[in-house]
Amino acid sequence: MNTQDEAAFLQQLRTFVDKPTGAPRVGGDLVNHPMTRHWCQAISERNPIYLDEQAARAAGFPGIPAHPTLLQSWTHHDRRYPPPKGAHDYPEEQLFRVLGERGFTSVVATNSDQEYFEYFQTGDQVTMSGVILSVSPRKTTALGEGHFVTSRLEYRDQRKVLKGQLTWTVFRFKPPPASGGPPAIINATPAAPQEHAHESGLAADAVMPSQLQAGLSLAPRVTDITPTLIAVGAIDSRDFHPVHHDRDHAQATGTRDIIMNVFTSVGLVGIYVTDRLGAGSLLRRVAVRLGVPNYPGDTMQTKGIVNTVERDKPGMITAQVAVTASNSLGLHASATVVVDVPAR
Repeated sequence: MNTQDEAAFLQQLRTFVDKPTGAPRVGGDLVNHPMTRHWCQAISERNPIYLDEQAARAAGFPGIPAHPTLLQSWTHHDRRYPPPKGAHDYPEEQLFRVLGERGFTSVVATNSDQEYFEYFQTGDQVTMSGVILSVSPRKTTALGEGHFVTSRLEYRDQRKVLKGQLTWTVFRFKPPPASGGPPAIINATPAAPQEHAHESGLAADAVMPSQLQAGLSLAPRVTDITPTLIAVGAIDSRDFHPVHHDRDHAQATGTRDIIMNVFTSVGLVGIYVTDRLGAGSLLRRVAVRLGVPNYPGDTMQTKGIVNTVERDKPGMITAQVAVTASNSLGLHASATVVVDVPAR
Protein backbone atom coordinates (compact mmCIF):
# COMPACT_ATOMS: atom_id res chain seq x y z
CA MET A 1 0.00 0.00 0.00
CA ASN A 2 1.47 3.35 -1.01
CA THR A 3 1.58 6.40 1.24
CA GLN A 4 -1.48 8.00 -0.31
CA ASP A 5 -3.56 4.83 0.03
CA GLU A 6 -2.33 4.37 3.61
CA ALA A 7 -3.39 7.91 4.52
CA ALA A 8 -6.81 7.41 2.90
CA PHE A 9 -7.30 4.14 4.76
CA LEU A 10 -6.37 5.72 8.09
CA GLN A 11 -8.79 8.56 7.39
CA GLN A 12 -11.51 5.98 6.73
CA LEU A 13 -10.73 4.20 10.03
CA ARG A 14 -10.84 7.47 11.95
CA THR A 15 -14.38 8.25 10.74
CA PHE A 16 -15.41 5.77 13.45
CA VAL A 17 -13.81 7.76 16.28
CA ASP A 18 -16.30 9.27 18.75
CA LYS A 19 -19.06 6.98 17.51
CA PRO A 20 -20.80 4.59 19.90
CA THR A 21 -19.56 1.03 19.77
CA GLY A 22 -23.16 -0.01 19.21
CA ALA A 23 -26.50 -0.18 20.94
CA PRO A 24 -26.39 -0.53 24.75
CA ARG A 25 -25.79 -4.18 25.63
CA VAL A 26 -27.84 -5.71 28.45
CA GLY A 27 -26.39 -8.62 30.39
CA GLY A 28 -28.00 -11.98 29.68
CA ASP A 29 -28.10 -12.80 33.40
CA LEU A 30 -28.63 -10.75 36.51
CA VAL A 31 -25.59 -10.32 38.74
CA ASN A 32 -25.31 -13.50 40.79
CA HIS A 33 -23.05 -15.00 43.41
CA PRO A 34 -22.23 -18.29 41.62
CA MET A 35 -20.44 -16.39 38.86
CA THR A 36 -18.36 -14.51 41.43
CA ARG A 37 -17.65 -17.75 43.29
CA HIS A 38 -16.49 -19.47 40.11
CA TRP A 39 -14.26 -16.51 39.27
CA CYS A 40 -12.75 -16.59 42.74
CA GLN A 41 -11.98 -20.28 42.29
CA ALA A 42 -10.42 -19.64 38.87
CA ILE A 43 -7.98 -16.97 40.07
CA SER A 44 -7.56 -18.22 43.68
CA GLU A 45 -9.25 -15.19 45.22
CA ARG A 46 -9.50 -15.66 49.00
CA ASN A 47 -10.89 -12.30 50.08
CA PRO A 48 -13.88 -13.29 52.28
CA ILE A 49 -16.05 -10.35 51.20
CA TYR A 50 -16.67 -12.21 47.91
CA LEU A 51 -17.30 -15.56 49.56
CA ASP A 52 -18.90 -15.01 52.97
CA GLU A 53 -22.13 -13.12 53.72
CA GLN A 54 -21.02 -12.05 57.20
CA ALA A 55 -17.69 -10.70 55.96
CA ALA A 56 -19.43 -8.82 53.14
CA ARG A 57 -21.86 -7.15 55.55
CA ALA A 58 -19.03 -6.28 57.93
CA ALA A 59 -17.39 -4.48 55.00
CA GLY A 60 -20.55 -2.40 54.49
CA PHE A 61 -22.22 -4.33 51.67
CA PRO A 62 -25.88 -5.42 51.81
CA GLY A 63 -24.75 -8.89 50.74
CA ILE A 64 -21.92 -10.56 48.86
CA PRO A 65 -20.94 -8.20 46.01
CA ALA A 66 -19.85 -9.13 42.53
CA HIS A 67 -16.09 -9.29 42.14
CA PRO A 68 -15.15 -5.94 40.57
CA THR A 69 -12.76 -7.46 38.02
CA LEU A 70 -15.76 -9.24 36.48
CA LEU A 71 -16.91 -5.81 35.28
CA GLN A 72 -16.88 -6.62 31.56
CA SER A 73 -18.02 -10.20 31.97
CA TRP A 74 -21.72 -9.53 32.64
CA THR A 75 -22.26 -8.21 29.10
CA HIS A 76 -19.38 -9.83 27.20
CA HIS A 77 -20.45 -10.96 23.73
CA ASP A 78 -19.71 -14.57 22.84
CA ARG A 79 -18.59 -14.29 19.23
CA ARG A 80 -19.10 -18.01 18.60
CA TYR A 81 -22.71 -17.04 18.00
CA PRO A 82 -24.27 -14.47 15.63
CA PRO A 83 -24.45 -10.94 17.05
CA PRO A 84 -27.84 -9.46 17.98
CA LYS A 85 -30.14 -8.44 15.16
CA GLY A 86 -28.91 -5.20 13.61
CA ALA A 87 -25.45 -5.45 15.19
CA HIS A 88 -23.90 -5.86 11.74
CA ASP A 89 -24.41 -2.11 11.30
CA TYR A 90 -22.94 -1.09 14.66
CA PRO A 91 -19.92 1.25 14.26
CA GLU A 92 -17.60 -1.15 16.09
CA GLU A 93 -18.66 -4.05 13.88
CA GLN A 94 -18.24 -1.88 10.78
CA LEU A 95 -14.77 -0.80 11.91
CA PHE A 96 -13.63 -4.37 12.52
CA ARG A 97 -15.11 -5.43 9.18
CA VAL A 98 -13.15 -2.70 7.38
CA LEU A 99 -9.97 -3.83 9.14
CA GLY A 100 -10.73 -7.46 8.33
CA GLU A 101 -11.16 -6.71 4.64
CA ARG A 102 -7.59 -5.40 4.63
CA GLY A 103 -6.32 -8.57 6.29
CA PHE A 104 -6.26 -7.39 9.92
CA THR A 105 -8.22 -10.40 11.12
CA SER A 106 -6.46 -11.36 14.36
CA VAL A 107 -6.95 -9.57 17.67
CA VAL A 108 -5.24 -9.34 21.05
CA ALA A 109 -5.92 -7.02 23.98
CA THR A 110 -3.02 -4.79 25.03
CA ASN A 111 -4.40 -2.41 27.67
CA SER A 112 -7.22 -2.55 30.22
CA ASP A 113 -8.05 0.27 32.63
CA GLN A 114 -10.96 -0.62 34.89
CA GLU A 115 -12.44 1.82 37.41
CA TYR A 116 -14.97 0.75 40.03
CA PHE A 117 -17.22 3.47 41.45
CA GLU A 118 -19.64 1.11 43.21
CA TYR A 119 -19.66 -2.67 43.31
CA PHE A 120 -22.50 -4.48 41.56
CA GLN A 121 -24.75 -6.46 43.87
CA THR A 122 -26.68 -9.70 43.45
CA GLY A 123 -29.83 -9.03 41.42
CA ASP A 124 -28.46 -6.03 39.52
CA GLN A 125 -29.09 -5.82 35.79
CA VAL A 126 -25.94 -4.63 34.02
CA THR A 127 -26.11 -2.50 30.87
CA MET A 128 -22.99 -1.53 28.93
CA SER A 129 -22.64 1.37 26.51
CA GLY A 130 -19.43 2.35 24.76
CA VAL A 131 -17.68 4.81 22.50
CA ILE A 132 -14.70 4.40 20.15
CA LEU A 133 -11.96 6.74 21.36
CA SER A 134 -9.14 6.29 18.85
CA VAL A 135 -7.67 4.25 16.00
CA SER A 136 -3.89 4.29 15.56
CA PRO A 137 -1.90 4.49 12.34
CA ARG A 138 -0.50 1.17 11.17
CA LYS A 139 2.00 -0.16 13.73
CA THR A 140 4.49 -3.00 13.52
CA THR A 141 4.95 -5.30 16.53
CA ALA A 142 6.36 -8.78 17.05
CA LEU A 143 2.86 -10.10 16.27
CA GLY A 144 2.77 -8.32 12.92
CA GLU A 145 1.33 -5.16 11.40
CA GLY A 146 -1.93 -3.73 12.59
CA HIS A 147 -3.93 -0.98 14.21
CA PHE A 148 -4.63 -0.28 17.89
CA VAL A 149 -8.29 0.50 18.65
CA THR A 150 -9.20 2.09 22.00
CA SER A 151 -12.73 2.23 23.39
CA ARG A 152 -14.37 3.36 26.62
CA LEU A 153 -17.16 1.19 28.03
CA GLU A 154 -19.52 2.30 30.82
CA TYR A 155 -21.46 -0.10 33.04
CA ARG A 156 -24.72 0.89 34.74
CA ASP A 157 -27.26 -0.90 36.88
CA GLN A 158 -31.04 -1.02 36.41
CA ARG A 159 -31.32 2.42 38.05
CA LYS A 160 -28.91 3.89 35.45
CA VAL A 161 -26.25 4.38 38.14
CA LEU A 162 -22.73 4.33 36.69
CA LYS A 163 -20.99 1.55 38.61
CA GLY A 164 -17.82 1.06 36.58
CA GLN A 165 -15.86 2.06 33.51
CA LEU A 166 -13.42 0.23 31.25
CA THR A 167 -11.02 1.90 28.84
CA TRP A 168 -9.29 -0.71 26.78
CA THR A 169 -7.20 -1.19 23.69
CA VAL A 170 -7.10 -4.09 21.26
CA PHE A 171 -4.58 -4.69 18.48
CA ARG A 172 -6.10 -5.81 15.16
CA PHE A 173 -3.30 -7.35 13.12
CA LYS A 174 -2.44 -9.52 10.13
CA PRO A 175 -1.58 -13.04 11.31
CA PRO A 176 1.84 -14.28 10.16
CA PRO A 177 2.23 -17.59 8.29
CA ALA A 178 1.50 -20.47 10.62
CA SER A 179 4.78 -21.77 12.05
CA GLY A 180 4.37 -22.13 15.78
CA GLY A 181 5.56 -18.56 15.82
CA PRO A 182 8.04 -16.65 17.95
CA PRO A 183 7.00 -15.42 21.38
CA ALA A 184 4.58 -12.55 20.91
CA ILE A 185 5.81 -9.33 22.51
CA ILE A 186 3.86 -6.09 22.65
CA ASN A 187 5.00 -2.92 24.46
CA ALA A 188 7.44 -4.97 26.52
CA THR A 189 10.85 -4.37 28.00
CA PRO A 190 13.09 -7.11 29.43
CA ALA A 191 12.73 -7.80 33.12
CA ALA A 192 15.62 -8.69 35.40
CA PRO A 193 15.62 -12.27 36.73
CA GLN A 194 13.75 -12.57 40.00
CA GLU A 195 14.05 -15.04 42.83
CA HIS A 196 10.92 -17.02 43.55
CA ALA A 197 9.02 -16.35 46.75
CA HIS A 198 6.68 -18.89 48.27
CA GLU A 199 3.08 -17.85 48.72
CA SER A 200 2.30 -18.03 52.44
CA GLY A 201 -1.29 -16.88 52.50
CA LEU A 202 -3.40 -13.79 52.97
CA ALA A 203 -3.03 -13.32 56.72
CA ALA A 204 0.73 -13.91 56.85
CA ASP A 205 1.55 -11.47 54.05
CA ALA A 206 -0.99 -8.72 54.69
CA VAL A 207 0.32 -5.25 55.55
CA MET A 208 -1.14 -3.58 58.64
CA PRO A 209 -2.85 -0.22 57.96
CA SER A 210 -0.36 1.50 60.24
CA GLN A 211 2.47 0.23 58.01
CA LEU A 212 1.08 1.76 54.81
CA GLN A 213 3.39 4.43 53.46
CA ALA A 214 4.78 5.55 50.11
CA GLY A 215 7.74 3.47 49.03
CA LEU A 216 6.65 0.31 50.88
CA SER A 217 7.48 -2.86 48.94
CA LEU A 218 4.90 -5.62 49.07
CA ALA A 219 5.90 -9.26 49.37
CA PRO A 220 6.20 -10.89 45.94
CA ARG A 221 4.03 -13.75 44.74
CA VAL A 222 4.82 -16.53 42.27
CA THR A 223 1.94 -17.97 40.26
CA ASP A 224 2.20 -21.14 38.18
CA ILE A 225 0.85 -20.49 34.68
CA THR A 226 -0.98 -23.69 33.85
CA PRO A 227 -3.23 -24.55 30.90
CA THR A 228 -6.07 -24.84 33.40
CA LEU A 229 -5.54 -21.34 34.79
CA ILE A 230 -5.46 -19.85 31.29
CA ALA A 231 -8.50 -21.74 30.00
CA VAL A 232 -10.64 -21.48 33.13
CA GLY A 233 -9.77 -17.79 33.58
CA ALA A 234 -10.95 -17.08 30.04
CA ILE A 235 -14.15 -19.12 30.36
CA ASP A 236 -15.09 -17.74 33.78
CA SER A 237 -14.61 -14.18 32.50
CA ARG A 238 -16.89 -15.11 29.57
CA ASP A 239 -14.11 -14.78 26.99
CA PHE A 240 -14.45 -17.64 24.52
CA HIS A 241 -11.83 -16.51 22.01
CA PRO A 242 -10.02 -19.72 20.94
CA VAL A 243 -6.55 -18.19 21.36
CA HIS A 244 -7.08 -18.78 25.10
CA HIS A 245 -7.91 -22.50 24.91
CA ASP A 246 -7.15 -23.85 21.41
CA ARG A 247 -3.43 -24.38 20.75
CA ASP A 248 -3.84 -24.91 17.00
CA HIS A 249 -5.75 -21.65 16.64
CA ALA A 250 -3.26 -19.81 18.84
CA GLN A 251 -0.30 -20.99 16.77
CA ALA A 252 -2.09 -20.00 13.57
CA THR A 253 -2.20 -16.42 14.88
CA GLY A 254 1.56 -16.40 15.53
CA THR A 255 1.89 -17.37 19.19
CA ARG A 256 3.57 -20.58 20.31
CA ASP A 257 0.72 -21.74 22.56
CA ILE A 258 -2.52 -20.57 24.15
CA ILE A 259 -2.16 -17.26 26.01
CA MET A 260 -3.73 -15.83 29.14
CA ASN A 261 -6.53 -13.33 28.46
CA VAL A 262 -6.35 -9.76 29.70
CA PHE A 263 -9.21 -10.24 32.15
CA THR A 264 -7.36 -13.01 34.01
CA SER A 265 -4.27 -10.82 34.17
CA VAL A 266 -6.40 -7.99 35.59
CA GLY A 267 -7.89 -10.36 38.16
CA LEU A 268 -4.49 -11.71 39.25
CA VAL A 269 -3.02 -8.20 39.58
CA GLY A 270 -6.04 -7.06 41.58
CA ILE A 271 -6.05 -9.92 44.06
CA TYR A 272 -2.29 -9.64 44.54
CA VAL A 273 -2.77 -6.11 45.89
CA THR A 274 -5.86 -6.84 48.00
CA ASP A 275 -4.18 -9.94 49.48
CA ARG A 276 -1.17 -7.90 50.45
CA LEU A 277 -3.17 -5.00 51.92
CA GLY A 278 -5.70 -7.06 53.86
CA ALA A 279 -8.98 -8.93 53.51
CA GLY A 280 -11.19 -5.82 53.73
CA SER A 281 -9.40 -4.01 50.91
CA LEU A 282 -11.60 -2.78 48.07
CA LEU A 283 -10.40 -2.30 44.51
CA ARG A 284 -11.16 1.08 42.95
CA ARG A 285 -9.02 0.90 39.83
CA VAL A 286 -6.90 -1.70 38.02
CA ALA A 287 -5.06 -0.31 34.98
CA VAL A 288 -2.98 -2.95 33.18
CA ARG A 289 -0.65 -2.67 30.21
CA LEU A 290 0.26 -6.05 28.78
CA GLY A 291 3.69 -7.05 27.51
CA VAL A 292 4.90 -10.57 26.78
CA PRO A 293 2.22 -13.27 26.95
CA ASN A 294 1.71 -15.75 29.75
CA TYR A 295 2.18 -19.21 28.23
CA PRO A 296 1.46 -22.57 29.92
CA GLY A 297 4.41 -24.07 31.77
CA ASP A 298 5.85 -20.74 32.90
CA THR A 299 5.65 -18.94 36.24
CA MET A 300 4.76 -15.32 36.90
CA GLN A 301 6.26 -13.29 39.69
CA THR A 302 4.21 -10.31 40.83
CA LYS A 303 5.69 -7.43 42.81
CA GLY A 304 4.27 -4.17 44.11
CA ILE A 305 5.46 -0.85 45.52
CA VAL A 306 3.11 1.61 47.22
CA ASN A 307 3.27 4.90 45.32
CA THR A 308 0.95 7.10 47.36
CA VAL A 309 -1.13 6.92 50.51
CA GLU A 310 -4.08 9.21 51.27
CA ARG A 311 -6.08 9.38 54.47
CA ASP A 312 -8.86 11.79 53.48
CA LYS A 313 -11.77 9.28 53.52
CA PRO A 314 -13.42 8.60 56.89
CA GLY A 315 -12.30 5.18 58.12
CA MET A 316 -10.41 4.42 54.91
CA ILE A 317 -6.87 4.69 53.55
CA THR A 318 -6.52 4.98 49.78
CA ALA A 319 -3.31 3.52 48.39
CA GLN A 320 -1.98 3.59 44.85
CA VAL A 321 0.28 0.65 44.08
CA ALA A 322 2.61 0.14 41.11
CA VAL A 323 2.63 -3.54 40.14
CA THR A 324 4.82 -5.53 37.79
CA ALA A 325 4.25 -9.14 36.76
CA SER A 326 7.11 -10.93 35.00
CA ASN A 327 7.70 -14.37 33.50
CA SER A 328 10.67 -16.05 31.82
CA LEU A 329 10.16 -13.95 28.65
CA GLY A 330 10.16 -10.61 30.47
CA LEU A 331 7.50 -8.19 31.63
CA HIS A 332 4.00 -9.63 31.26
CA ALA A 333 2.13 -6.71 32.79
CA SER A 334 2.73 -3.33 34.35
CA ALA A 335 -0.17 -1.93 36.34
CA THR A 336 -1.46 0.82 38.55
CA VAL A 337 -3.87 -0.33 41.24
CA VAL A 338 -5.91 1.94 43.51
CA VAL A 339 -7.38 0.35 46.60
CA ASP A 340 -9.31 1.47 49.69
CA VAL A 341 -8.06 -0.13 52.89
CA PRO A 342 -9.95 -0.02 56.22
CA ALA A 343 -7.98 2.22 58.57
CA ARG A 344 -8.45 -0.11 61.53
